[in-house]
Amino acid sequence: IKPYVTYARSSLTLETNNNSMDPAVIQAGHIGQAELKEAGIKATLFEDRLYFATAVYEQTRTDVRVQDDPTLGAEVSSSITKGWETEVKWAPTRNLVLSAYALFQESEYLFDTGGTIMVDARTLGFQDVLDANGNVLYPAEAFLYGGRAFLVLPPGLSEYRTRQGNPERQFGLNANYELENGLGFTLSGNHFTSTYSGRLKLIELPAATVLNAGAFFDWRDTRVKLDVFNVTDERYFRARSGDTLGDAMFSPMPDRRYQLTLTSSFK
Repeated sequence: IKPYVTYARSSLTLETNNNSMDPAVIQAGHIGQAELKEAGIKATLFEDRLYFATAVYEQTRTDVRVQDDPTLGAEVSSSITKGWETEVKWAPTRNLVLSAYALFQESEYLFDTGGTIMVDARTLGFQDVLDANGNVLYPAEAFLYGGRAFLVLPPGLSEYRTRQGNPERQFGLNANYELENGLGFTLSGNHFTSTYSGRLKLIELPAATVLNAGAFFDWRDTRVKLDVFNVTDERYFRARSGDTLGDAMFSPMPDRRYQLTLTSSFK
């Protein structure tokens, strides 16, 4: 059983790839910093059959960023992230390995900063164009196809302090079982709680549980493996990274899919 503590701090110059800095960045502070505080326990028990690790952490980032519109000045994107994570691996027999993890994490801005956020036409108040039967002829979003519109979020609004896009609760499970004749099976899954796709909290991405299954056969130096990803054909989404792309920008994740792999080693 090994308890541990980690403290790390780093800094860098907030310059572009051609070693230049915008005047707004210089005025707001051109040195970015990151700080990590972490404490946890790692343990290997029962003759190495059980591995356990858990940790609490706090990570702070100090950053300054320039918006597309230079008249808005520099946006302070400094944030703090706090969380707890744990992982367990258990091998009750020589043929079976089980593992699981859990993550609880919250992230928010250090300041109630404003910014410019891309929005669609529906957010700006446009409505669907319907025919006499109520069918949609032109969706509201079509009024801005071919262009981009941005909403200016003023600073000082504490209800927008929480950073969106990453599920605050995440869980995972993995199992691997192999018979003596070389035939084996795998099962894994993840659960993500719901989250908003962007800072304005206009679109809530639903919670999702994704399961994967597989079977493999080992014969001498050859392995044949069949994997089925997203077995239940779960429909789920992932938010885009960054805070200026807007709530409407998120990615649909793949449906059920199959993968056949043949691996052979030559000596």
